[in-house]
Amino acid sequence: MPEHYFTHQPGAAHRPGVVQVVLPGLHLRLETDSGMFSPGRLDTGTRVLLHAGLRNVRAVTPDEVPAATLFAAIWTNPPVRIGKAALHDLLARWLARLTPDGSAYLVAQRHLGADSLQRWLAGEGFEVSRITSRAGYRVVRVNDPKRLPRNGDHASELAR
Repeated sequence: MPEHYFTHQPGAAHRPGVVQVVLPGLHLRLETDSGMFSPGRLDTGTRVLLHAGLRNVRAVTPDEVPAATLFAAIWTNPPVRIGKAALHDLLARWLARLTPDGSAYLVAQRHLGADSLQRWLAGEGFEVSRITSRAGYRVVRVNDPKRLPRNGDHASELAR
């Protein structure tokens, strides 16, 4: 099976590098390598997502975060090329980590299934709204209405 950017231990030659990201109000220095997605530059989808207002970045996999940790926001350019089943499993794991009033922001290319991903999320019971479309990419906000706090009572919702 050919390797992809999502291969756990890629066999590509190790060639570390740095990508400088300069956007309005945001300057990042990202470490990269030859076995990573878009190793020499910031890809268009991530650039569109960062223009959605992301300011504090820490890249992690679901398994690197303690199971009890919840997030008020998740921003992701998910690996859509891993296949629908694997992508849906990955997103289900991440979206379950949102606080009751939290939101996830996903970017996906229109030609790589952004609209079908949005339909799948809605079919799973999530509230999904398109935030922007730019350069062939869609950014959507995802909320879980089943987990929204009622009457501002966050503590009782978190205890469930």
